[in-house]
Amino acid sequence: MSDSAKSTSTIPLFQPKSQTELRGSFERAYASQPIETYVEAYDRCGSIFKIDYHGSQRVAMGGVEANRLIWGDKTLWDYPKTNQHFREQFNDRYLNQLEGREYVKKRKRVTAGFKPSMLMSHVPAMSAAIERLVDDLPDGRADLRLLCMRAIIAMTSRALMQVDLPTGMDQTMAISNKMMLKGELLGPWRHLYYLRPDRIYRRQKIFRYLGSIIEQRERDGTEGDDVLSLSLNAHPKDEPPIPRKELVHDLSQLMMAGSTTTSHTILWHLLLTRANPEWEAQIQAELANWSPGNFTNMGDWPKLKAACLEVERLRPPSMLFHRMTARAFDFQGYHIPKGVWVAHLQTLGHFLPECYEDPLVFKPERFLEDSDLPKRDVHGLFGGGAHVCAGFPLARILAPVAVATLLTHYDIEFETPVETDARVDVMLAPPRPPMVRFRRK
Repeated sequence: MSDSAKSTSTIPLFQPKSQTELRGSFERAYASQPIETYVEAYDRCGSIFKIDYHGSQRVAMGGVEANRLIWGDKTLWDYPKTNQHFREQFNDRYLNQLEGREYVKKRKRVTAGFKPSMLMSHVPAMSAAIERLVDDLPDGRADLRLLCMRAIIAMTSRALMQVDLPTGMDQTMAISNKMMLKGELLGPWRHLYYLRPDRIYRRQKIFRYLGSIIEQRERDGTEGDDVLSLSLNAHPKDEPPIPRKELVHDLSQLMMAGSTTTSHTILWHLLLTRANPEWEAQIQAELANWSPGNFTNMGDWPKLKAACLEVERLRPPSMLFHRMTARAFDFQGYHIPKGVWVAHLQTLGHFLPECYEDPLVFKPERFLEDSDLPKRDVHGLFGGGAHVCAGFPLARILAPVAVATLLTHYDIEFETPVETDARVDVMLAPPRPPMVRFRRK
């Protein structure tokens, strides 16, 4: 037995119970019943335990104290190894796997354009992009999950580059990003998955298109009021130009990063709203006077804001994140050595009664009644600390604008049952793709 195994051997091993009371693997239970497995693990083992994952054991940590430690001390984590599936699919300049000065410098450049005032100025164009997307649907019918992914990309394109994407590019990007994120779930088999011809084709098509956008900016100048222009202008003038390949990869990250995460916030918002008719009536009443032009402050739309926060809490798209330790540390009396994989259950607090009353119930009113919610170190959707999600200011605008646009301008007919149970399909998703038909009001 290795020193690492000896050091963590006293941490309890969590094995989920199946319906027949036989022990099962965490990986299988989490995929089919993610929230229930989360809660069962905490109830039986507390904030730290071991799980079987990809054929080996990993340390799992979750809850408020775990979040505070994990987000509060960046020296605990080896980010190149933590985010190795990103580096393998892009290169060693990918933002999320950098460390130290290089990370700080690049993050400062990449996030220079995420100024709320600038982003809000593009809300009318974002809303119009969704309307074009829906109006072009054959017979108004769509797989709602895919449509939400496409909508995020169409909206992001307006804020990021002030362009409407070529026909079909939003869907190409949506599928490509979902496939990229799936790589992390496949363990050592991901290297074969990277070689899928359809995956390679989509990536090359996306990179060629984004490369053409950068070339045009270089010809026409980079002055502009969008994320791309502000990011390019934030690069120090006394440093060498950013390599073209790195720029293309950065732009693809900015374009697609929220398509699989924020899109699911929109998806669950529509599903949970339809499943709760009384709340749906309240939201529709508040949105009676909504228009993209008067959406300047979320505080003006308290019920829409409360619903967005509750959806983030109850159906967070990504529920755990795997990290590699850079040094040894102790947590709640247990020793975690260097070079160990830790599964961070960053949204565990969302489902704990000590953090939220009736945590498994959709209750947006909680955010209207308690102005102190969400609590720090509890709400884990965007991560925390120095590596908090770079695009969260944009995500916090995209979701409510998309929901408001769809609920204001369209009647949504669900052709399949409205299902609010959750499973893991890259992100937290309903059991089956919801099929809908949009009709203009």
